[in-house]
Amino acid sequence: MLKNQDKIFHFYEKGDPAIVGIYPLCTGNPIERPYRHYYEARTLEKYLPQGNFSMLEIGCGAGRWAFEFAHRLTRYLGLDLSTSQIAYAQEKARRKGLEHLSFFPVSIEDYILAKQNDGIQPGAKDQKFDVVYFSAMSPYLEDAVWLELLEKVKAFLNKKSLLVERTTTGVGKRIVYDQDNYYAVYRTDEEIVDILVRAGFGVPKITRSYPFLASSRFTRSRWFRYALNPLLCLNKKTVWELMRRFFSVGEDCYILENGNLFDHKFFVCTL
Repeated sequence: MLKNQDKIFHFYEKGDPAIVGIYPLCTGNPIERPYRHYYEARTLEKYLPQGNFSMLEIGCGAGRWAFEFAHRLTRYLGLDLSTSQIAYAQEKARRKGLEHLSFFPVSIEDYILAKQNDGIQPGAKDQKFDVVYFSAMSPYLEDAVWLELLEKVKAFLNKKSLLVERTTTGVGKRIVYDQDNYYAVYRTDEEIVDILVRAGFGVPKITRSYPFLASSRFTRSRWFRYALNPLLCLNKKTVWELMRRFFSVGEDCYILENGNLFDHKFFVCTL
């Protein structure tokens, strides 16, 4: 069960499905969203299987990764508790004719129970996936609940399958982020590795999800976006590369908020 479930539901149900999960972490500037998505996709792609693959995504939201890799996915199952995000993803898949992408507004536990009621066990061959992706789910789960969930998810993995966790981490300490409309626990890298290993997975590879941008008066301003808009009409990839080259802060800086240090990473491991 999600911790402070009502707060989290309110946060995601109110979010714009087109941009949920791609927040501008560093500058707050909307132009950081497509920049972030571009580099996160390139980072994730380095770890994905060669060629085509199947994916189970837990906490899929509006299907960001399903649509990014639709041309390579042989089969995709996306689960999320947000009915508005799932409805958006289902309609987008229908519009694009992507019948191999499936989205359901249920938890992984309820999905397993529904399959069992149909006489299908999670360990069945057609229920195995090459990649199981946790889309920033762990901050909303207590340690014991996340461990239990990881145990259940193992039934969907082959020995060569990948488990991917994309999450915000606390740097140097565990950070509890408790606001009126949001709740999350940001674990340290060491805590996340410990939980994954205790659940029976190998030590994960860890990498920052995208090159962070410097948070300055200029990069936060509308003028930053206006200055790049003409180039966006010509070549978007060039704009993202210019932003990375001239405005990223490198690998040693983190998001600073309320005196706490945050990072944003992929954890990739196998059984």
